[in-house]
Amino acid sequence: MKYENTCLATFVSRPNRFIAQVVLDEPESEAEGSVQAAEPALAAEPAFDAGAAFAAGADRRSITVHVKNTGRCKELLVPGCKVVLAKSDNPNRKTAYDLVGVYKHGDWLFNIDSQAPNAVVAEWLSEQGFSLIKPEYTFGNSRFDFYMERIVQTAGGKQQFHPATVSADSRAGSDLNLDSDFGRDPDPNPARVERYLLEVKGCTLEVDGVGYFPDAPTERGIKHLNELAAASKEGFRCAVAFVIGMEGVNRVLPNMETHPAFGDALAHAEACGVRVLNLRCDVSQDEFRVSAGQRFF
Repeated sequence: MKYENTCLATFVSRPNRFIAQVVLDEPESEAEGSVQAAEPALAAEPAFDAGAAFAAGADRRSITVHVKNTGRCKELLVPGCKVVLAKSDNPNRKTAYDLVGVYKHGDWLFNIDSQAPNAVVAEWLSEQGFSLIKPEYTFGNSRFDFYMERIVQTAGGKQQFHPATVSADSRAGSDLNLDSDFGRDPDPNPARVERYLLEVKGCTLEVDGVGYFPDAPTERGIKHLNELAAASKEGFRCAVAFVIGMEGVNRVLPNMETHPAFGDALAHAEACGVRVLNLRCDVSQDEFRVSAGQRFF
């Protein structure tokens, strides 16, 4: 997926999980005019010294932006860090920008847009040979991110005709090219449809080069894993995909310190046949996509 009209800013504070205060690297008057309501919240924040990264914009006032991730992200959104903003094309919004990316350690870009993982997986799935891809699929008591179907061809790859189903009259004068296979019994292994369920989880928590999920307790995540385990027993091919929102990380582990029950549920789901996919991604200021060469099972 691609972002239009992106720019850089310096993070100041996060008054609540929906908004943040930032200073644009390049001032824009129309954006500055949209932040009046948030200034009291900013004034209540404690003073801090963000160093040289913040000093360049210290003479400009902050603006309010929408944070496209309600998670904590405390290890990423620290005062003075550089963030990526995407400008909205809706002139009636209260906030002109969405905060979609954060630079960690100065130059390591993390995509924290919580809507992006499903979008990039949808693009990736379209290249994986499925005959049907349906988002937001309800199974049991859960709604999964994707339901897919894949047609598996027969070993011979040929459609057989049976004499009982094609009469001599219907063959007369027709342009059917009947070869030596005509009249044989139907293929004992006809083409079949494989059914898949996929749940997508975006990972933005990194420790020592390893991704961890979740960054906060998620009872909904446990419910999804248990439903996937049940669906696997009913013949679905099930998977949970961890979309890694930063380059340089190749695997995601359950965050046992934050939510051990999620780790237990993941282990149970795997024991029931649920596959775990670690999707490495290419991340830039303007684009976020699954890295090339990765295939669905």
